Parts: sequence; C-alpha cells; structure tokens
Amino acid sequence: MKKLETISQILEQYMEKVHREVYLNLSGQKETCELSPIFEANSSIFTPEIISRLREAVSNEDPERQKRAKYLLRMVLEGYLQGRCKELVDLKSTTEAQATISIEGKQIPFRQATTLNYSERDQVRRKLLFEAGKPVREQLNELQRQTAEREQGISRELGFPHYLALYQETSLPSLRALVQEMDSFCRKTREKYEELMARVIPRELGIAWSQFGEYDVARLRRGDRYDHFFKDDRLDATLKETLSGMGIQLSDLPNISIDGELRPRKYPRACVITIRIPEEVVILYNPTGGYKSYHELFHESGHALHFGTTDRSLPFEYKEGGDGAVSEGYAFLMDNLLLNPDWWRVFIGGDGCKEYMEFAYALELHLLRNYTARLKGDMALYNGQSTGEKDRQYAQFIKEYLGFDYSLDRVYYQNDSFYGACYLRAWIFEAQMRDYLKRNYGPRWFQSKEAGRLVKEFWGYGTQYTVEELASRLGYQGLDTGPLLAEFLG
Repeated sequence: MKKLETISQILEQYMEKVHREVYLNLSGQKETCELSPIFEANSSIFTPEIISRLREAVSNEDPERQKRAKYLLRMVLEGYLQGRCKELVDLKSTTEAQATISIEGKQIPFRQATTLNYSERDQVRRKLLFEAGKPVREQLNELQRQTAEREQGISRELGFPHYLALYQETSLPSLRALVQEMDSFCRKTREKYEELMARVIPRELGIAWSQFGEYDVARLRRGDRYDHFFKDDRLDATLKETLSGMGIQLSDLPNISIDGELRPRKYPRACVITIRIPEEVVILYNPTGGYKSYHELFHESGHALHFGTTDRSLPFEYKEGGDGAVSEGYAFLMDNLLLNPDWWRVFIGGDGCKEYMEFAYALELHLLRNYTARLKGDMALYNGQSTGEKDRQYAQFIKEYLGFDYSLDRVYYQNDSFYGACYLRAWIFEAQMRDYLKRNYGPRWFQSKEAGRLVKEFWGYGTQYTVEELASRLGYQGLDTGPLLAEFLG
C-alpha cells in the first residue's frame, strides 16, 4: 500500500487542480466544468484497494495516524465517488452554468435569477422568477438524483449497506445524536422563531407570515432596509479595521485575494475557493452592497483567514481534509460581529438598531432550523431504503421546521450530502468560542490583541482538530448548545 504521506501528497496535487477548475467555473470565467480529465490523470489513488487499506489503517494505526488515515479515507472516498459519477458531476455543473431562463421574453442566465430575486421587491415577480427556473431545477434535480442512486450502488460495492453508513464511518460525530440535540434546540426555540418571523416578515416584505413562500427567502435575506447602516464605501475599511484591532493585517496576507467582479454567469452565493492551502485562497462574492455585502464578506473572510494562515508544515489532510465544521465556525465568528452591540458602537455607531437585531436573529434561527430539517431529510434520502416518497418526506421536514412549502424539484438539487451537519456543529462551537472570548477578553474582544493571538493560534491548526476537540481546549466538555440557546432565550 502507498504510505499515508504519499497518498497525502497526491491528494494535495489533485485537489489543487480540482479547485482551480471549480473556481474558473463558479467565477463565471468558464462555462464548462471539466473535472473528468483531472480525475483520470489521478485515478490510481482512487481505487477500492486503497480504500480498503485505509479502512484497515483507521483501525490498526496509532491514534495520531488513525486520525490522518480517517481524514485521507474520507477524501479518497469522495474522490472515488466523484470519479465514478464524473460525467454526471460535470454535466450538472456545466448545465447550471450554461442554463438560461425566460423572463418576459428575455433570456437571462439561470444563476442570475437568484441575484435578481435578492433585489426584487414585488412578491408576484419573485414568484415569477422562481417559477421560470423550474425547468432548469427539474433537470438539475434529476441529475443529482441519478448521482445519489449511483452513490448508493457504489457504497454497497465497497461493503457498506448504504451511503449513509459510508458517510457515518468517516464522519466525526454521530449524526443521529446531532439530530436529537438539534431537535431539542428547535423545540425550545419554536415559539421565539414564530414570534420573530411574524414581526420581521411584514416589516421586511410587506406580507403576512402566512403568505411567505420559498421564493421569498432570498429577498428576506437581502436586508436592504438596513443598508444605510452598512456603507458601501466603508466595507473594505471596516473589515481591515476590525481585524487590525485583533492584531491581524490583511496587507500581510497577499495569499488571500478577493474576486468581487460581477459576471453574468458567476455563482450567486459567496464562497471561498482554497486552490492551495495556505498559498492561494480566493474569496468569491457578488458585491450587491449594504448589509448583504458586509455579511458575506465578513463570513467568507473567516474562512479565508483560517485557510490562509493555516500552518503550511501540516500534512494536507490537516489543512483541508479534516472537520468541515471548524472553518464554518470561524466564518460564523466573523459574521456574528454584525450582531454585536459593542462592535456596532465602534464601527457603525449607536447600540445597534432594534429592528435590525430582530431581523438578524430571525435569519439565524431560520438557518438553524433549515439545516436541521435538511439533515433529517438527507438521512432519509440515503438510508438505503427504497426511494418511495422520500422526496415528499424531505419537503415535509422543511415545512414542519420552517413553516412553508418546499418544491420537490429542489430536494436533490440542493442536497449537500450531510454538509449541513458541519454547519450545525459550527454554530454550536462558534457560540462557545464567542462566549469564551467575551468572558476572558471582555465584550470588545475584537479589539484585543490577546484575543487575536488566540484566534490566530486556532486558525493555524487548520482542520487537524474537530470542533469538539477545540471546544475542549476552551474548557468545555465537547459541544454544548447552552451558549447558543442563551443567545435566543437568555
């Protein structure tokens, strides 16, 4: 068997090429996404034999190498699945990038519809935009459904009863335990969620909570009623000054770049592309202005700073292959500053608009409930039982937790193969880390160089440690939803 170090080096070279291709596609610079040739050139690492040997290493190596083997196993499994599904993966990415929809006789890129929905004030037109995308979503949903079915078959070939079991073997927490914990959280916060949505939606959208639909979500998240607080000409300076308070200078990190150029076929959601960690990290976002731009840039800067300051001497699996919740936690730590009254006093002025705070808390609760519902839906989709009414069950989870109907043409299309578990664990960890920073460095911890040194130390670990392990380093007994609950009910 190839040594762990050899597998690690091959994976790092492979992922750099994959990330570069994905960046060109998502940034709108390239309509096609051609991952198949990259996989073919590196197919020797993605074999059942390598997978089998790595599974043995997870059981037999010393604890440190067990962890490395587990992280490598996850990446090799993902690569093997993507390789076996490569034509479907390429076709889905290319279809999404090239697709257009017809609106009032005009053809616009499918990806641009979401961006337009953010700024559309008329609910009738938002619904029209959403419905115009239905044929494309149905096509993408079918491609993803075929991919999911193929992944189930491949999982069985590899000796797993189903894809859920494959994922669970290489994941860090128990998904069922996480769902139980978040179910409890959602029950305790249901009344607060409904109370906030009933106040926020009429104020933000001019419609009743009972009239709210899935085509209104993007518009609600835009938050342009609060743009006057978040000045466009102060965005870059506010981020730099916030980081400078912690002793972090963006000018010292030329390896982190920001792609804010507007392109018609650019992916509508902000994200970070880690082309090579830590040498080349790109923040990809569409500068729509105001609150949304602040929220997105602060969130993605958390990812970029994490990966861009990761210790370069770490093996690749500790730079990228570990716990996805870790980087999400750092991203939430940055964007949650926009909910911090002390941060407002310094950078915005005043204690924070009460209506804005309600709006932001409503969105956060919406997302927590959304990802809890989606995780339950993912577990139902991939548990190996016959398909049957699984898509309807998925949609029912969304309605139960969020309070509105969910289109069946989005069930597979927006499926993220359990990544929602990373988001949920990240929210829990971030609330704990923020609680620790406030207790030890004061409510204005973001102006403490000592706090900045701690945060940078944690960034430097890459993904070597899980959020449970990092929480323990802060004095907690693993993950604890207490600080997160206190945020909404305290």
